[in-house]
Amino acid sequence: MLRKKLAFVFALLGVISAVWVVKKSMTPPLEPKPIVLPAQKPQSNSIAASGIIEAVGENVAVGSPSDGIVHAVFADVWNPVKKGDRLFKLDTRELDADLKIHLAKEKVALAEHKKVQDQLARLRSIKDARAISQEELQSKENDEMVARATWHQAQMEREKIEAMIERLIIRSPIDGVVIQKNIKAGEYILCAHTDTPPFVVGDLSAYQVRVDVDEHNASRIAPMASGVAHPKNRPEFAIPLHFVRIEPYVIPKKSLTGSSKEKVDTRVLQLIYTFTPPQDLSLYIGQQVDVFIERHVEEK
Repeated sequence: MLRKKLAFVFALLGVISAVWVVKKSMTPPLEPKPIVLPAQKPQSNSIAASGIIEAVGENVAVGSPSDGIVHAVFADVWNPVKKGDRLFKLDTRELDADLKIHLAKEKVALAEHKKVQDQLARLRSIKDARAISQEELQSKENDEMVARATWHQAQMEREKIEAMIERLIIRSPIDGVVIQKNIKAGEYILCAHTDTPPFVVGDLSAYQVRVDVDEHNASRIAPMASGVAHPKNRPEFAIPLHFVRIEPYVIPKKSLTGSSKEKVDTRVLQLIYTFTPPQDLSLYIGQQVDVFIERHVEEK
């Protein structure tokens, strides 16, 4: 009798435990509170978008005109540069050797030209027309023209080699600051590898934001629309934005990974704004911000 009572009690406890476990599993978990609250819309009719901080006038990705070994690097990150300052140089030893050969050819051509010039001058100095035929004088004048053209051709070939050597010395296209450096001396670089440029230069005297607005909201953007930006994880900072322009070409949205193999089915309208960074907040090129833009018309 006691054994039957114990079995009944244990069975009842099992049923109660099963019911409790099922009820516990059906209870939705509590949502964790965010560490930092997201930025809130300044106005109910604002359009939310995301933006990337750039140097004013856009970041300039400085490329290489040809493949080759990096011979020397002349600038580093944060270095201020002027337009025309050297950034890096590719190996020019083969061209340097060609230049020496063309310099020698130019000297030979110049000497030959001077030789023919002296011969022509002697013929022209003869006063007696009977002492020299007109055919001989004309032939020597033609020889002088050929020698002069040969010398000029040698000069052009030498200047071409010098231009090719100068072409392999890559210089800054703008006044600015080196934002990124991706090469070192001795490395081999490919000019077609544009995903990682050797240098990135930008004008850090001011910042701008490139804002991506979903194409579904493109028609709702007001002309000269004002905007405000909030840095990620710092929503308390509201940075006023000054409208610059709208890029009229709607483009595929770029993923943060930057992979060219990713398939993105969203297209975005890009807007450019400038701003003055707060003194008590450090902002950097490439940083993401949340942007709220004025809507064209308030929807009912």
